[in-house]
Amino acid sequence: MAGTAYAESWPSQMSVGGFAIIRISGSGDSASGSIRIPGVGEMPISLRGNPSGNVAGTVSLNVRMGGAYVQGDFSLDGGGLKGSAAIRCNPKTIEDASITISPNSRATGSGSIAFGSVNMRAGFDISGSSFSLNGSAPVRSHADNTIADYDFSGTLDLSGSNGRMILAAKGSVQRKGKLADKVTTQNVSGINVGPNDGRGSVNIDGVTVMFSFFGS
Repeated sequence: MAGTAYAESWPSQMSVGGFAIIRISGSGDSASGSIRIPGVGEMPISLRGNPSGNVAGTVSLNVRMGGAYVQGDFSLDGGGLKGSAAIRCNPKTIEDASITISPNSRATGSGSIAFGSVNMRAGFDISGSSFSLNGSAPVRSHADNTIADYDFSGTLDLSGSNGRMILAAKGSVQRKGKLADKVTTQNVSGINVGPNDGRGSVNIDGVTVMFSFFGS
């Protein structure tokens, strides 16, 4: 029976949470085997049965999925495969990710990404060879030149696919002239931000202004 432990011996294979467990060896309430994750591979798994006859397992993963690397510890039961992992993307790592992997190898969840002093909560969806990202965090930045001070207030937005991160900023820029002391405000969007250095430029009244969006 799928997901049921045997009192005296274990079957050579079974299904738990929709995942195939093969090459099972053990006795009593504990056993070991291999879990098969389609499109990913087979990994060693430790199994344990409880008095009610249900089976649960633990497995450590360090695998490539959808252009990223997933590394963490997972628990398997009748509800599926869930755990906490680090997901290495280009060029940052999603830390402390809460992740659920379905029997058809779709991994979904969310975690934290540190862009300098900006900590962003990001969601992800990994399926087959695809990997999509989304997230947003409020940011402020200041820049100046010989003629004016510029203050940006808005959001830093994350998107991406196949393990590659794309950042863009949108919001408003307040310009305060140093000569005439005139204050104007301009809405801006689609500012390309470098995921490594956090720098992005925007045109304000014909002047290219460079902001650093990751803070100090």
